Amino acid sequence: MAVANKTIIQKMITELQQALEKDENHTSITNHISNVRLLCDLMVGENSSQLNKSDHITNEEMKAMIKGSQGDKAAYKRTLDDDSANGDSIFDF
Repeated sequence: MAVANKTIIQKMITELQQALEKDENHTSITNHISNVRLLCDLMVGENSSQLNKSDHITNEEMKAMIKGSQGDKAAYKRTLDDDSANGDSIFDF
């Protein structure tokens, strides 16, 4: 049984109004806000499969990222200005 979005939103409004009425009781406010969060997750959960599709990295994007990172390493060359230095590492003596 699916719940209409309008019903969920109305319940959110009710929870928020109850949280406003109990502005002195932190625990009660936290409980009402947690209920709103749960209702939000319920609504977003219906569309989460559509959102996850945009998070997927394609093979072409992965290859471009790997190629770009390897090109940066090849272009990076460190020169030493100190005559007593023997290498790139701080442990080279």
